[in-house]
Amino acid sequence: MVIKWSRYALNDIKEFKNYTKKSLPELYIRELFDTVSKLKDFPKLGFITSYINKKTLRKLIYNEHSIIYYIENDEIVIVTVIHHKQNISSKLGFLKKVIQE
Repeated sequence: MVIKWSRYALNDIKEFKNYTKKSLPELYIRELFDTVSKLKDFPKLGFITSYINKKTLRKLIYNEHSIIYYIENDEIVIVTVIHHKQNISSKLGFLKKVIQE
């Protein structure tokens, strides 16, 4: 399996790095990427959270963040990374747009 990051997910990481109050944001981000890399061997590690455009969205938790992804053929597509205080339901319209690209 290959992991593909959407530009929106990468922007989420960039925004996190710019606005976090964590003392070691680079370490946190590196560990988040390490967590995502586990999906190569265990693509269904995250639990099903919703369905959009015939795709099954899964959520993988890393500390305070949820990594939203779907599996398509031999790819794991990371759609977005959101803080646990954000409501995924409010992002559904946005996620539909991202998945269609």
